[in-house]
Amino acid sequence: MLLTVAFWANLAGQSHLRAIAAWARERQDELAAHVALPRARRPQPTTWSRVLGTAVAADALEDAITRLLTPPATGAIPDRAPIPSALDGKTRRGTLPAGQPQGVHLLSASAVQAGVALTQEAVARKAHARAAAPRRLHRRDLRGTIVRGDAMVAQRNRSLPMVEAGGASCWSATANQPPLRDDRQLLFRPSDHPIAQGERPLPLDFVVVDQYDKGHGRRAYRRLTPSTLVADYSAWPYLAQACAVIHVTWQGRNVSRAERYGMTSAPRSAVGPRSLLEVVRGHWHIEKARW
Repeated sequence: MLLTVAFWANLAGQSHLRAIAAWARERQDELAAHVALPRARRPQPTTWSRVLGTAVAADALEDAITRLLTPPATGAIPDRAPIPSALDGKTRRGTLPAGQPQGVHLLSASAVQAGVALTQEAVARKAHARAAAPRRLHRRDLRGTIVRGDAMVAQRNRSLPMVEAGGASCWSATANQPPLRDDRQLLFRPSDHPIAQGERPLPLDFVVVDQYDKGHGRRAYRRLTPSTLVADYSAWPYLAQACAVIHVTWQGRNVSRAERYGMTSAPRSAVGPRSLLEVVRGHWHIEKARW
């Protein structure tokens, strides 16, 4: 019963133990009537701390909540369907101890369309997210999903089992992985690498899609350019497409521009350029979420 009440309090925005206890105490008569409790009085914060800290099987609770929040199946699962999911880490606000460089850092697997975290794990440091990522993915049914993650979790040993489990990967390639980033720059910035005498220019298969939106005093422009040429020579497991993404935002007089490179195991027949842009954009929403 305490878990149920704590879950309701969390849905109402109460994320700290004392806030949960106060929320339940203020509504104790209503809760008692609603769920037929033998007495209305709610426990003190120390009881909540003892129960939630020592008497809860966290993995079992997470599995139950995941089943509750997972969108219902709509029928047969197509091969490598673009059901977007995001793998990302965030440091929780208000958890940074005095004199410490990092607070509670959570690695979360989220359903982008539903906007909920399906599974998460606290890691000691941001770098430990690499080790925790396989455990988070192993707990999920990956059939028909495309999992989007940043360069921190982009590893070969994750791409291989993910595809073999019926899903698809979509990773970023940044400066901390020089070979991957250099390959993408060579493909999408041919003018940066002059063609030597006697060489032929690379035949390109670029398809450019863009998107523009505005709201809350902010304008954003996104342009994605995918290519399937890397599939012929890259050693990355099941790599089918690479992409370059340009993101420009205007807020008042401030203008910011970012250029990123990515790769995915989803073929163009399953995830076209427009769908791939939506997958990338969905992960940006997760990255900017306030945890």
